[in-house]
Parts: sequence; C-alpha cells; structure tokens
Amino acid sequence: MTGVREQRVFHTPFRVGIYHAPAIVGARLRDELTRQGHTVTTEVPCGVPLDPQNADPSADVWLMKWTFGLTAGALSELRPRSALVTMTVGTDHIDVDAVRRLGLEMVNCPTYCSLSVAEHALALAFRAVYGPSILPPLDTRPVIFEHFSDEFAEAAIAQILMRS
Repeated sequence: MTGVREQRVFHTPFRVGIYHAPAIVGARLRDELTRQGHTVTTEVPCGVPLDPQNADPSADVWLMKWTFGLTAGALSELRPRSALVTMTVGTDHIDVDAVRRLGLEMVNCPTYCSLSVAEHALALAFRAVYGPSILPPLDTRPVIFEHFSDEFAEAAIAQILMRS
C-alpha cells in the first residue's frame, strides 16, 4: 500500500468550536464552515483562557491557535469528541501523547501564516542590521518605503544575509 495513507472517516456535518483565533480569522472560519453545512458551536476570542465554562465537549472538532497549551490534565477534563486542528505550524503546545491516548485526531497547519512569519522575520532582520535609531518604531500600521521595488528588496535581503 505504498503511497496510500489511512484516513479516518468522520460523520458530517461537524460541530466545531473555534478557540483563540484572531477576530477576522474566526469570522472567516465561521462563515466558511457554515457555508459548507457545519455548525460553529463556540467562539472564544484571543486572550480568553480555555476553561470548563467555555470549552465545548459536544463539539466534534476544535479549531485553535497556539496561544494556549493543552496538557494531559486539561485534555482529560476538556476535549472535543473527535479531533483538534491547531492553526499553527508546530504542536509543541499540545500533549501529543495524551491526544493519542484519548483517541483524538490532531492536525496542524504547516503553512499557517507563512507570509506573516516571513514579514516578521524580515522586520526583525532589518531591525538587527540597521538598529533602532535608523528605522521608525514598529507599530501596526503598514510601513511604506518610497521608491520600493523588487530590486531593492533583493538587495536588502542580500545585505542582511552578508552581514549575518
């Protein structure tokens, strides 16, 4: 059976809980899941800890961000019925052994926020190379460089790599 991956089949539609997703991400997930016939049972915004008051054990699947960890103790008390989907590249914030012991499926999103990670890495590299006195302070507004071009970006990255 080379090249064939065993897949577990779940009933549909799913009951889904969304935890710690940024507001715009949570809204888009809710809209798309609803459009596909699933039911979003719970939405817990970023910054609100997962606890017995907001955890939905009746949900088939929990979609969650990395901003909180799931230990074996928390998972034995609070868990979805079938699966966890973590909107992160890694799974180090979840006790994977406990997930297996409890018979849950777990999926991560290996390309979640790749562009944001790349942009942040470049911002940190610029900060490290040029120092805080040359660049404007970091904030949430877009930074627009006058006369910015692909050639400038290529040259800037080359400079960062050479200086590192």
